[in-house]
Amino acid sequence: MKPWEEVESALLRYSDFLDPPQVVKAEHELWRTMWTNKPALGRPRSAVEALDACSHELMPNICKLLEIMAALPVTTAEPERFFSRVSLAASSIRATMTEDRLEAICMLQVYRQCPAVTSDAVLEVFSKTQRKKNFVL
Repeated sequence: MKPWEEVESALLRYSDFLDPPQVVKAEHELWRTMWTNKPALGRPRSAVEALDACSHELMPNICKLLEIMAALPVTTAEPERFFSRVSLAASSIRATMTEDRLEAICMLQVYRQCPAVTSDAVLEVFSKTQRKKNFVL
């Protein structure tokens, strides 16, 4: 629902995936006209909601732009935080553990405020799994 000038920059960036600019501009005008008379509460609030409301047959280029917009991350903070935790967790001591356990440790470090994980719950799961050695709790 942005003006054409703002959409045009996306058109230049993703021109390999879209039709010629005249076709995209016509679809954009149709898209804006479709939402002009709708109340603000009836309009989509995210790219995913807009993609659900977009007709793939009438506006394939707008749908393609919405798919790209929905797939792009808003920030890179989450992946960067995760990778920094992986480098901290993947020490030489932990080199012998399985990938599943390393991934679980990293997730616990990133999401420390997880209320469902308590030491009692971990001990309960640990005690139910079969081990080579017997542990007495």
